Amino acid sequence: MTNTGAAGPALHVRSAQAFTAVQRAARGRFRSQIHSSNKVIHWMRHGQTEMNVHLGSHFTPAEGYEDPLLYDTRLTEEGKAQAVLARVDAKALSPKPEVLITSPLTRALHTAELAFGESLGRPTIVEPTCSERIWLSSDVGRQPKELQQDFPMVNFDSLEDVWWHNNGSGDVQHILAETPDEFEARMGAFRMYLRQRPEKVLAVVTHFGVLEHMTGHRFTNCEIWSCLWEDGYCSAEHDGIQL
Repeated sequence: MTNTGAAGPALHVRSAQAFTAVQRAARGRFRSQIHSSNKVIHWMRHGQTEMNVHLGSHFTPAEGYEDPLLYDTRLTEEGKAQAVLARVDAKALSPKPEVLITSPLTRALHTAELAFGESLGRPTIVEPTCSERIWLSSDVGRQPKELQQDFPMVNFDSLEDVWWHNNGSGDVQHILAETPDEFEARMGAFRMYLRQRPEKVLAVVTHFGVLEHMTGHRFTNCEIWSCLWEDGYCSAEHDGIQL
């Protein structure tokens, strides 16, 4: 879902600001709690999009709502600026991510490019199971050949031509909303994917619905939040999460 971006609990928010001495000390405590069976995941939501702006000035989609047909919605100028500002936090992440995983939707790819681009000395992987739940045109993806033109430094070879929820429709612009059960199943597949990754520290750029499902937190645009990941879930909160 293309949420307008309600703020999460202040305890967990990492906006694009410089680290304080207290946060750096907490970061060290966080690192000391990583065990061989755990992972650290740095989660990030994409920047503001055209659909975010549209939904901010319209009622929540309901019966009779007219979709503005903003397929694979793009970042606004504000969204691009948010992602650039987030470079400070992305560069300072600790422990440093060994891999960058991003949704194949353009808003996530563009955010990842702008926020992590200066420090992309790590693999960047597109993973369709972490794309947004399909509600509207904005959540419908594009084929790899189109994405490759916009993001030439990313490898899209692993993507099927129609990688989003489409049920085999011959129409790539067909909007087929995912049911709760379908979305739940896909999130289960994403949890398994993360669990099977060999890396211990990952950065994931994804979407409001995915982030809320995976972490229980409602992310604002370009917010970064980190957690200790055990058996497919964020573990109990501790001081080290406040990086």
